[in-house]
Amino acid sequence: MSPGLRSVSRETLLLPVHTWRLISRTILPPRCKYHPSCSQYCLDAVRQRGVFAGVALAAWRLLRCNPWSLGGIDHVPRSGFRSTASSQRRLDPPESTQ
Repeated sequence: MSPGLRSVSRETLLLPVHTWRLISRTILPPRCKYHPSCSQYCLDAVRQRGVFAGVALAAWRLLRCNPWSLGGIDHVPRSGFRSTASSQRRLDPPESTQ
């Protein structure tokens, strides 16, 4: 399969995620506790790691997105399933001590 055709088929598989992003952006207020959002994480994961690993990473991210998680910055890992970014860190700015 040529790289161009592979890219088109990958984006076709991502069409439901694009649709979700469009619908949720117009109806729901932003409230994601992770950065990037889960839908953007899914797009990035599939584009960077391929369909199978990307979908697995996106599913793992959705499982981690629960009321007990702290959220934070969580980028797609370069290898494996563990993020090397500052996952589980709060996005709130530190309070000044003055």
